[in-house]
Amino acid sequence: MPKSVLVDERYSAFGPPPSFANGGCAAGLFARFVEGHAEVRLHRPVPVARPLDVRRTADSVVVLDGNEKVATVRPAEWSLKVPEAIGLAEAEAGHRNWPGWSHPHPAPWCFVCGPKREEGDGLRVFAGPVPGRELVATPWIPTGEAVGKRGEVRVEITWGVLECPGAVAFWHPGDLPLAYRLAVTTHGLIQTGRPHVVVAWLIEKKDRKHTTGSAIFTADGALLAAGKVDWLLVE
Repeated sequence: MPKSVLVDERYSAFGPPPSFANGGCAAGLFARFVEGHAEVRLHRPVPVARPLDVRRTADSVVVLDGNEKVATVRPAEWSLKVPEAIGLAEAEAGHRNWPGWSHPHPAPWCFVCGPKREEGDGLRVFAGPVPGRELVATPWIPTGEAVGKRGEVRVEITWGVLECPGAVAFWHPGDLPLAYRLAVTTHGLIQTGRPHVVVAWLIEKKDRKHTTGSAIFTADGALLAAGKVDWLLVE
């Protein structure tokens, strides 16, 4: 296990200049520090472009920025009831309904879902409500920044794509939702250059806290990855 980790500034959710990372991408980087499925608790926004200390404890891995705890990573076994898959046509309808087309985005420079990011600079994952279904969705073709040196989809990209659409499942104009706990399971290989369907749905809400589920499917409906995210609405 490395003694430090640096979150690349390209994964920033805010800026310019880049400041704090997209929570899903940061959590995906940290998830590598434990074997198997991981749960990542983010204690504060994750800074980019500077080394963060990594320390192992008896039952977890802690990421620190100086003396401040940034994240805690633990092995986790959990289950999630995933809705029936939808097709690409329905996902495209969700994409057309993305609220960011008509309302100001709370984090327009987000690496995953920011509209100010150009193709090749950000992922531009824009999920919106699907008519007749209680979920949001969008098509997604992993290319460019999503792909690692060996042609694989980067782990942190999978986590990021499973995070941001969840916020849309409960978002209202003026809200600033921040993810603070994330868990992901993988079920198959996400293939670069192939169309996939990303969906997200609201599981529960209580005051300013929300929990969402999310999933990535092949175009034919095979489940490849699923995630659960806890959110806090910041006033």
